[in-house]
Amino acid sequence: MRPHFLIVGAASSGTSTLHDYLRLHDDLFLPEGEPHFFSKETTWQKGPGWYEACFAAAPPGAIVGEKSASYYRDDRAPERIHRLLPEAKLVWIFREPIARAHAHYWRRVARGREPLPFEAALAADTGRSDDERGYVRRGRYADLLEPFLERFPRERMLFLLLDDLKTDPLATVNRLLEFVGAPTWTALPQTLRSNARTRIPRSRHLQHWARRAFGEGRAGYRAVARFNLHPVDRYPAMRPETRRRLEEQLLPQVERLEKQIGRDLAAWRP
Repeated sequence: MRPHFLIVGAASSGTSTLHDYLRLHDDLFLPEGEPHFFSKETTWQKGPGWYEACFAAAPPGAIVGEKSASYYRDDRAPERIHRLLPEAKLVWIFREPIARAHAHYWRRVARGREPLPFEAALAADTGRSDDERGYVRRGRYADLLEPFLERFPRERMLFLLLDDLKTDPLATVNRLLEFVGAPTWTALPQTLRSNARTRIPRSRHLQHWARRAFGEGRAGYRAVARFNLHPVDRYPAMRPETRRRLEEQLLPQVERLEKQIGRDLAAWRP
């Protein structure tokens, strides 16, 4: 079995929340994790049989989908998806790109994957599609959307905003349910905000050391994380000059994205 729809991105923009809501729907089946089949070379080399096995537990008649937020920013994914799933529906959710970059940075810091301060991390970002940082590149939505628009008709793509998911989650999730052909809800079965708990390390270097010394998720790493990570209401503010520099790089992308998806994104402008 192959999926009918894919949630392709953007990362750090609400894809996990959408995925977790859809997994609560009786008519849908999505695997628990992210297959990353079209974007990760090691899984792509396993072939379509491996990918189809990800959906083997789907009950008869279920509408099948998956979420891999790496697809939208991988250069190989648009053609690979079109080759294997030419009739698939694609779901996008976008977040204001500077906020996305900042959240992406702090999530990597919290996992011990980023030892540098934000400004230094931006400078170290190569801009390549395989760079794990990708703070700016992954917010160049117009550029990243273009190869999908070249291969898939617009009517098979749904464009959502994280702003909508926050302000009216029921209406936003119902738009997605209608798009994939599932019955809508009169009320959400529960309120979800996946990955919403904001935690940052007291010591960025200690968190990075723990990941290198023990491996992410191992007992030693978890012990350090329990001590080192603490909850905050919001991420530390970035420097005004850093924000201005990011605006110069990303605002032209916002203007193009407005035309591509037919949405007013004035709230994303300074």
